[in-house]
Amino acid sequence: IKLLCDLLSNGDLIRKGKVLPHQLDLAYKVVITEFSDSNSRSVLQALQKGYELAIPNLAEVMTGNTCVIADVSGSMTSCYINKDGKTTGSSWGTSSNSYDVTCYDQAMLISATLAKATNADIVQFDSSARRKSYSPNLGVFDLAESLKGNKGGATNLATAWQQIKGKAYDRVVIISDNECNRQSQVQAYKDYLRTTADPYVYIIELASYGTVPLASEKVNIYFGAGYQWMDDLLKDEISIADRLAEISKVEF
Repeated sequence: IKLLCDLLSNGDLIRKGKVLPHQLDLAYKVVITEFSDSNSRSVLQALQKGYELAIPNLAEVMTGNTCVIADVSGSMTSCYINKDGKTTGSSWGTSSNSYDVTCYDQAMLISATLAKATNADIVQFDSSARRKSYSPNLGVFDLAESLKGNKGGATNLATAWQQIKGKAYDRVVIISDNECNRQSQVQAYKDYLRTTADPYVYIIELASYGTVPLASEKVNIYFGAGYQWMDDLLKDEISIADRLAEISKVEF
Protein backbone atom coordinates (compact mmCIF):
# COMPACT_ATOMS: atom_id res chain seq x y z
CA ILE A 1 0.00 0.00 0.00
CA LYS A 2 2.83 2.39 0.83
CA LEU A 3 4.51 1.71 -2.51
CA LEU A 4 1.18 2.31 -4.27
CA CYS A 5 0.60 5.57 -2.42
CA ASP A 6 4.12 6.78 -3.18
CA LEU A 7 3.52 6.06 -6.86
CA LEU A 8 0.11 7.77 -6.99
CA SER A 9 1.45 10.92 -5.38
CA ASN A 10 4.81 11.13 -7.17
CA GLY A 11 4.81 14.55 -8.80
CA ASP A 12 7.79 13.84 -11.05
CA LEU A 13 6.20 10.70 -12.50
CA ILE A 14 2.82 12.42 -12.91
CA ARG A 15 4.46 15.25 -14.82
CA LYS A 16 6.63 12.99 -16.99
CA GLY A 17 3.72 10.65 -17.69
CA LYS A 18 1.44 13.57 -18.59
CA VAL A 19 -1.22 12.13 -16.30
CA LEU A 20 -4.38 14.26 -16.37
CA PRO A 21 -6.63 14.81 -13.33
CA HIS A 22 -9.60 12.89 -14.70
CA GLN A 23 -7.51 9.71 -14.86
CA LEU A 24 -7.38 9.79 -11.05
CA ASP A 25 -10.96 10.95 -10.48
CA LEU A 26 -12.64 7.61 -11.25
CA ALA A 27 -10.15 5.73 -9.07
CA TYR A 28 -10.93 8.07 -6.17
CA LYS A 29 -14.68 7.46 -6.51
CA VAL A 30 -14.22 3.68 -6.69
CA VAL A 31 -12.02 3.55 -3.58
CA ILE A 32 -14.20 5.82 -1.46
CA THR A 33 -17.31 3.82 -2.43
CA GLU A 34 -16.04 0.26 -2.16
CA PHE A 35 -13.50 0.34 0.68
CA SER A 36 -13.40 1.63 4.25
CA ASP A 37 -10.25 0.92 6.24
CA SER A 38 -6.89 2.50 7.05
CA ASN A 39 -5.35 1.30 3.77
CA SER A 40 -8.12 2.79 1.63
CA ARG A 41 -7.87 6.11 3.47
CA SER A 42 -4.14 6.21 2.71
CA VAL A 43 -4.86 5.53 -0.95
CA LEU A 44 -7.52 8.27 -1.00
CA GLN A 45 -5.00 10.77 0.37
CA ALA A 46 -2.49 9.77 -2.30
CA LEU A 47 -5.09 10.01 -5.08
CA GLN A 48 -6.16 13.45 -3.92
CA LYS A 49 -2.55 14.63 -3.86
CA GLY A 50 -1.95 13.09 -7.28
CA TYR A 51 -5.05 14.83 -8.65
CA GLU A 52 -3.70 18.20 -7.53
CA LEU A 53 -0.26 17.45 -8.97
CA ALA A 54 -1.77 16.52 -12.36
CA ILE A 55 -3.50 19.87 -12.83
CA PRO A 56 -0.43 21.61 -14.36
CA ASN A 57 -0.48 18.97 -17.11
CA LEU A 58 -3.99 20.09 -17.99
CA ALA A 59 -2.83 23.70 -18.13
CA GLU A 60 -0.35 22.76 -20.86
CA VAL A 61 -3.08 21.61 -23.25
CA MET A 62 -5.76 24.20 -22.40
CA THR A 63 -4.13 27.47 -23.41
CA GLY A 64 -5.94 30.72 -24.06
CA ASN A 65 -9.13 31.95 -22.41
CA THR A 66 -11.56 29.42 -20.95
CA CYS A 67 -15.03 29.93 -19.53
CA VAL A 68 -16.80 27.28 -17.46
CA ILE A 69 -20.59 27.51 -17.42
CA ALA A 70 -22.02 25.38 -14.62
CA ASP A 71 -25.66 24.47 -14.13
CA VAL A 72 -26.75 24.88 -10.49
CA SER A 73 -30.48 24.35 -11.02
CA GLY A 74 -32.52 22.10 -8.75
CA SER A 75 -32.44 19.07 -11.04
CA MET A 76 -28.64 18.88 -10.77
CA THR A 77 -28.94 17.77 -7.13
CA SER A 78 -31.45 14.97 -7.77
CA CYS A 79 -29.29 12.59 -9.82
CA TYR A 80 -26.35 10.49 -8.64
CA ILE A 81 -23.42 9.32 -10.74
CA ASN A 82 -23.09 5.54 -10.85
CA LYS A 83 -20.20 3.21 -11.58
CA ASP A 84 -20.86 3.28 -15.31
CA GLY A 85 -20.34 7.03 -15.42
CA LYS A 86 -24.07 7.50 -15.98
CA THR A 87 -26.66 9.03 -13.72
CA THR A 88 -29.86 7.87 -12.16
CA GLY A 89 -32.57 9.20 -9.88
CA SER A 90 -32.12 10.19 -6.27
CA SER A 91 -33.60 6.91 -5.07
CA TRP A 92 -30.33 5.32 -6.18
CA GLY A 93 -28.27 7.58 -3.96
CA THR A 94 -27.39 4.80 -1.53
CA SER A 95 -27.40 1.87 -3.93
CA SER A 96 -24.38 -0.38 -4.34
CA ASN A 97 -24.09 0.80 -7.95
CA SER A 98 -23.93 4.48 -7.12
CA TYR A 99 -21.30 6.91 -5.92
CA ASP A 100 -22.48 9.39 -3.33
CA VAL A 101 -21.83 12.16 -5.86
CA THR A 102 -24.56 14.22 -7.50
CA CYS A 103 -24.35 15.93 -10.87
CA TYR A 104 -24.05 19.17 -8.89
CA ASP A 105 -21.02 17.84 -6.96
CA GLN A 106 -19.33 16.69 -10.16
CA ALA A 107 -20.01 20.00 -11.88
CA MET A 108 -18.31 21.85 -9.02
CA LEU A 109 -15.25 19.56 -9.16
CA ILE A 110 -14.87 19.97 -12.93
CA SER A 111 -15.32 23.75 -12.55
CA ALA A 112 -12.67 23.91 -9.84
CA THR A 113 -10.23 21.75 -11.82
CA LEU A 114 -10.50 23.93 -14.92
CA ALA A 115 -10.26 27.07 -12.79
CA LYS A 116 -7.03 25.87 -11.17
CA ALA A 117 -5.55 24.73 -14.48
CA THR A 118 -6.48 27.60 -16.77
CA ASN A 119 -7.52 30.54 -14.56
CA ALA A 120 -10.93 30.07 -16.17
CA ASP A 121 -13.86 32.38 -15.62
CA ILE A 122 -16.78 30.61 -13.95
CA VAL A 123 -20.42 31.40 -14.65
CA GLN A 124 -23.20 29.61 -12.79
CA PHE A 125 -26.79 29.59 -13.93
CA ASP A 126 -30.28 28.44 -13.04
CA SER A 127 -33.17 30.78 -13.84
CA SER A 128 -30.54 33.53 -14.20
CA ALA A 129 -26.76 33.62 -14.53
CA ARG A 130 -23.98 35.22 -12.55
CA ARG A 131 -20.17 35.21 -12.59
CA LYS A 132 -18.66 33.33 -9.66
CA SER A 133 -15.59 34.76 -7.96
CA TYR A 134 -13.10 32.37 -6.38
CA SER A 135 -9.69 32.25 -4.72
CA PRO A 136 -6.99 30.68 -6.92
CA ASN A 137 -4.99 29.96 -3.77
CA LEU A 138 -7.34 27.21 -2.59
CA GLY A 139 -6.64 23.56 -3.27
CA VAL A 140 -8.87 22.06 -5.94
CA PHE A 141 -11.15 20.16 -3.54
CA ASP A 142 -11.54 23.14 -1.20
CA LEU A 143 -12.18 25.30 -4.26
CA ALA A 144 -14.92 22.92 -5.42
CA GLU A 145 -16.60 23.25 -2.02
CA SER A 146 -16.28 27.04 -2.11
CA LEU A 147 -18.09 27.17 -5.47
CA LYS A 148 -21.17 25.60 -3.93
CA GLY A 149 -23.97 27.80 -2.69
CA ASN A 150 -26.61 28.84 -5.18
CA LYS A 151 -28.70 25.87 -6.23
CA GLY A 152 -32.30 25.48 -7.21
CA GLY A 153 -34.62 26.99 -9.76
CA ALA A 154 -35.07 26.45 -13.47
CA THR A 155 -32.46 25.76 -16.17
CA ASN A 156 -32.01 28.75 -18.47
CA LEU A 157 -28.73 28.41 -20.35
CA ALA A 158 -29.55 31.45 -22.48
CA THR A 159 -28.83 33.70 -19.50
CA ALA A 160 -25.27 32.32 -19.31
CA TRP A 161 -24.53 33.20 -22.94
CA GLN A 162 -25.95 36.66 -22.29
CA GLN A 163 -23.73 36.97 -19.19
CA ILE A 164 -20.49 36.36 -21.12
CA LYS A 165 -21.48 38.40 -24.17
CA GLY A 166 -18.74 40.89 -24.94
CA LYS A 167 -15.82 38.80 -23.67
CA ALA A 168 -14.10 36.50 -26.16
CA TYR A 169 -13.16 32.96 -25.14
CA ASP A 170 -11.17 30.29 -26.94
CA ARG A 171 -13.38 27.60 -25.43
CA VAL A 172 -16.51 27.33 -23.34
CA VAL A 173 -17.15 24.23 -21.21
CA ILE A 174 -20.82 23.82 -20.26
CA ILE A 175 -21.65 21.39 -17.44
CA SER A 176 -25.37 20.72 -17.17
CA ASP A 177 -28.15 18.15 -17.25
CA ASN A 178 -29.58 20.16 -20.19
CA GLU A 179 -33.12 20.46 -18.87
CA CYS A 180 -33.36 23.77 -20.66
CA ASN A 181 -35.28 25.66 -23.32
CA ARG A 182 -33.51 24.92 -26.59
CA GLN A 183 -34.90 27.78 -28.68
CA SER A 184 -33.93 30.65 -26.37
CA GLN A 185 -30.41 29.37 -25.77
CA VAL A 186 -29.81 28.78 -29.48
CA GLN A 187 -30.59 32.43 -30.15
CA ALA A 188 -28.40 33.55 -27.25
CA TYR A 189 -25.53 31.40 -28.59
CA LYS A 190 -25.94 32.87 -32.08
CA ASP A 191 -25.90 36.36 -30.61
CA TYR A 192 -22.60 35.55 -28.88
CA LEU A 193 -21.13 34.27 -32.17
CA ARG A 194 -22.29 37.36 -34.00
CA THR A 195 -21.10 39.94 -31.49
CA THR A 196 -18.17 38.41 -29.63
CA ALA A 197 -16.36 35.21 -30.69
CA ASP A 198 -16.65 31.68 -32.10
CA PRO A 199 -15.19 29.43 -29.38
CA TYR A 200 -14.95 25.67 -29.16
CA VAL A 201 -17.88 24.52 -27.03
CA TYR A 202 -17.81 21.34 -24.94
CA ILE A 203 -21.17 20.43 -23.43
CA ILE A 204 -20.96 17.82 -20.68
CA GLU A 205 -24.51 16.52 -20.28
CA LEU A 206 -24.16 14.78 -16.94
CA ALA A 207 -27.67 13.35 -16.72
CA SER A 208 -27.42 11.55 -20.08
CA TYR A 209 -30.92 12.53 -21.16
CA GLY A 210 -29.77 12.68 -24.77
CA THR A 211 -30.85 16.26 -25.39
CA VAL A 212 -29.02 18.31 -28.04
CA PRO A 213 -29.19 21.97 -27.01
CA LEU A 214 -26.80 23.40 -29.62
CA ALA A 215 -25.47 22.31 -33.00
CA SER A 216 -22.37 23.61 -34.79
CA GLU A 217 -19.08 22.33 -36.19
CA LYS A 218 -17.33 23.62 -33.06
CA VAL A 219 -19.92 22.31 -30.59
CA ASN A 220 -19.26 18.90 -29.06
CA ILE A 221 -21.78 17.17 -26.76
CA TYR A 222 -20.99 14.36 -24.33
CA PHE A 223 -23.41 12.29 -22.28
CA GLY A 224 -22.53 11.14 -18.77
CA ALA A 225 -19.73 11.87 -16.34
CA GLY A 226 -16.90 10.60 -18.53
CA TYR A 227 -13.99 12.59 -19.93
CA GLN A 228 -14.17 11.94 -23.67
CA TRP A 229 -14.54 15.71 -24.04
CA MET A 230 -11.00 16.16 -22.79
CA ASP A 231 -9.61 13.64 -25.26
CA ASP A 232 -11.44 15.42 -28.09
CA LEU A 233 -10.15 18.78 -26.89
CA LEU A 234 -6.61 17.46 -27.31
CA LYS A 235 -7.38 16.30 -30.85
CA ASP A 236 -9.40 19.33 -31.98
CA GLU A 237 -7.43 22.21 -30.55
CA ILE A 238 -3.81 21.07 -30.66
CA SER A 239 -2.04 21.28 -34.00
CA ILE A 240 0.15 18.22 -34.56
CA ALA A 241 2.10 20.15 -37.21
CA ASP A 242 2.90 22.90 -34.69
CA ARG A 243 4.03 20.34 -32.12
CA LEU A 244 6.30 18.61 -34.65
CA ALA A 245 7.77 21.98 -35.60
CA GLU A 246 8.61 22.66 -31.95
CA ILE A 247 10.19 19.21 -31.57
CA SER A 248 12.33 19.75 -34.67
CA LYS A 249 13.89 22.80 -33.03
CA VAL A 250 15.29 20.74 -30.20
CA GLU A 251 19.04 20.17 -30.54
CA PHE A 252 20.44 16.84 -29.31
